[in-house]
Amino acid sequence: MTKLVLILTLLQFPLSIFCEPAVKYKQVLILAGDKHRTTAFTPLLKKHTTNNTELRFYGMNVNPNRGNHIQDLKNIQNIISESFNDDKEILVLSWSIASKLVVDLLDSSPNIKKVIMFDPMDGSPPLSKTSDLRPETTNKELPRLDVEVLILKAELSHRSNFIFKAICDRKPHEFEKFTTQYDVVNPQVHVIKGAGHLQLIYGPFGILAHLACRSGPKKKAIVLYEVKSIIHDFLDNKDTSSHVFEGCDDLKHGERKSRNRYCVDGEVKDRKFLKNVTNRSDGK
Repeated sequence: MTKLVLILTLLQFPLSIFCEPAVKYKQVLILAGDKHRTTAFTPLLKKHTTNNTELRFYGMNVNPNRGNHIQDLKNIQNIISESFNDDKEILVLSWSIASKLVVDLLDSSPNIKKVIMFDPMDGSPPLSKTSDLRPETTNKELPRLDVEVLILKAELSHRSNFIFKAICDRKPHEFEKFTTQYDVVNPQVHVIKGAGHLQLIYGPFGILAHLACRSGPKKKAIVLYEVKSIIHDFLDNKDTSSHVFEGCDDLKHGERKSRNRYCVDGEVKDRKFLKNVTNRSDGK
């Protein structure tokens, strides 16, 4: 009888008392290269979006001859004005060189309240120089302070394959420009150890991208697990600096236990986990 009464009593209380629900974002804007689509990001966002989330993607033109970032900015501003509700908060995710436009979007769109930048870079597309159409933007002052920012950096994003050294051979000071630009809003900054430029999002990437940018030694599934864990904390309004990835007995997080078996946040993961990094999966 005592057990029955206890169960009935618990059922009278909402589940949120025991398990805090995830924050759901109603308007999401994703900025990336022209070859990437929302599938590269949606597995990372799954917990924080719904079927009714207004999700918009824009692929910047990274062609070194035809890229026009001024026009890209205008196109994105039109997407925001035509597709998004002014009364609802906008979450912006940007990867690589697309991150350069965030500072201008903050100026024109006051309902952008949260920004996540994946390995941001400034300037012009690969194999081209900065110009009036492809300017640098990290020299601009942040237009307002009411925004929360998470910046994720791939530790080895500067590593490139010898064939296309000029593309991914980015100097560390470029990333420092972004952190300095956003210092006024105290951004949460994380360096993903052992990761390359192409490992922070799902992809897919073409053969030229893989030829240009070398991956780091850490398995992509483990990198994506770390990225997802950090952005989930950020979107749940938690302090990401306190996130600790647990080891497994005598192994540290990310270390290999045996062939195709790795320690991942306190659990030993197998081949299925390592291969489960397609666009349609959660990477778990």
